[in-house]
Amino acid sequence: MSKRSKRISLVFLGVIVLFILAMTWFYPYSFFSIYKTYSYQPDSVMTKEYKQDVDTFKQTSQIHFKNDLTSKRTKDILEIFEQDWLTHEKKSKMSIQELDTLLLGVKEARVTLLDLSTQENYSRKEREYLVDSIKSLIELEEKINDIRNGESKSRRTLNTQFHNLHTSFISNFKAFTTFYQVTQEQ
Repeated sequence: MSKRSKRISLVFLGVIVLFILAMTWFYPYSFFSIYKTYSYQPDSVMTKEYKQDVDTFKQTSQIHFKNDLTSKRTKDILEIFEQDWLTHEKKSKMSIQELDTLLLGVKEARVTLLDLSTQENYSRKEREYLVDSIKSLIELEEKINDIRNGESKSRRTLNTQFHNLHTSFISNFKAFTTFYQVTQEQ
């Protein structure tokens, strides 16, 4: 190989490496990305308020615990709302595997709520809140799938999507707590 062909080969190899590094940086979940992770930095004010809401709910649900199926299953459902990336202000690395785990947790919570709908005898008002909570979990699943399957999403788009996912978890938590509080009033 001549000097010229070696230089051309090295330049070509350098361009390929630079391309892969750029794709990894700008499009974290792309086909060319080496480590399919994205670091999400949540809004600190939103996170603090949410953490307070979760802690308050946990305390009040323990104080006013009834020995019914809804109260017993609340502990299981609450796990999806207590995840570190939702309750801590630090950056969280979100890989495809972590999104899969997140999706699985949301699906399990939805199944738990569906089981409650068949095993418990709720009033019409309670059932409406339960259905709203189930629908919002389905929307949450769709948002997680959208992030998970969007290989060509840029960092900017992913940041917006993760922020929207975070706020969706908060609204889902509020929908669930409303359902729980209505069931406990009876």
